[in-house]
Amino acid sequence: MGFGMDELEVWSEADEPTEYGVNHVWEVQAKSRYSINKKTKVGDVIECACCGKLMTKKSYQSQFCSNNGSDNCKDNYWNRVDGKRFKRALSYKNR
Repeated sequence: MGFGMDELEVWSEADEPTEYGVNHVWEVQAKSRYSINKKTKVGDVIECACCGKLMTKKSYQSQFCSNNGSDNCKDNYWNRVDGKRFKRALSYKNR
């Protein structure tokens, strides 16, 4: 199973990273969720911009279901949508 995959999902070649290291379909969906979350009012239900998990927006800047620890959605999102951060994150991962 790949990153963020549920047990019932099947990994396919379409889920593989592109030559730029970012899955284009995931990136479009994540950026869309991020944009929607920015416009949503506090107290409404939003989807985590990274993993899509449903959560209640607790403050005006809420975007992600987690932003601390070694495996958090905030860092994963920015590492995947920003090409420079992606390359740097890979260099740390391969140490």
